[in-house]
Amino acid sequence: MGYSPERINPSDKEHSVANTKKVTSGSTPKAAAFVDRLYRSVLLNGTYKASSIKVAETCKMMENCQRDVLIAFANEMLGICQTLGIDFDEANKGSATKWNYVKMNPGFVGGHCIAVDPYYMIDKASAAGYNPTLLKSARRLNSKMAPKFARRVIVDIKSRGLSVGKSRVLLLGFSFKANCQDIRNTRAYDIYEMMHRYTHHITIYDPHVNADKVRGEYGVDVETDEDSLSIEGYDAVVVCTLHSIFRNPQKWLRKGGKVYTLKNV
Repeated sequence: MGYSPERINPSDKEHSVANTKKVTSGSTPKAAAFVDRLYRSVLLNGTYKASSIKVAETCKMMENCQRDVLIAFANEMLGICQTLGIDFDEANKGSATKWNYVKMNPGFVGGHCIAVDPYYMIDKASAAGYNPTLLKSARRLNSKMAPKFARRVIVDIKSRGLSVGKSRVLLLGFSFKANCQDIRNTRAYDIYEMMHRYTHHITIYDPHVNADKVRGEYGVDVETDEDSLSIEGYDAVVVCTLHSIFRNPQKWLRKGGKVYTLKNV
């Protein structure tokens, strides 16, 4: 048997299957050599042949665990900067002028890879007697980001002297990642679920997703046509997924309304 872990990045136009180096492996040296030769015959940047299937799968786990940890770091620094009244973007940009600083943006971690794979690694390590504290901390922090963000939006709406229960709210984006249609493990639902406890006047808009699939999997309705949105505008426009088409969310506000993103709530 041959094995090569998936390395596709949804909605990424730059890193395709063809130009991404692949990790390959096999259950025997002969199988590993065959699979490696097959992939090298079609890939532009070649392969990395691992010594075993277990090593190849660990490569996949490490890639996604690292992403989870780095996003958790960015989310942590965002929270610290907001608390101290510091511009996160400016500090992040300044830090990136050093050669070994890894610039990351904060965000909601969903989908079927980065938000899932660390649990496999945590479980396997724990069963073997190792306590992966960093991976656990990153998972806790990232999994709480969406509901924490939604609660802060609710508090801010109240601080504006509005009745949350009567406020009209527009949630922009339902897929787990910008500019893609994948709704698996989306954190946008966490935001909706938290805000729905306080107001039922919520509209979700995402032209990228399949509304029937969203309704079947999550039990909520999503508008995919902009003409279906209220012409009166909304008291709060909450950006859940930053699709390119949402670069000007202010256009959906009513007078006195406010746009909320992770960085400016």
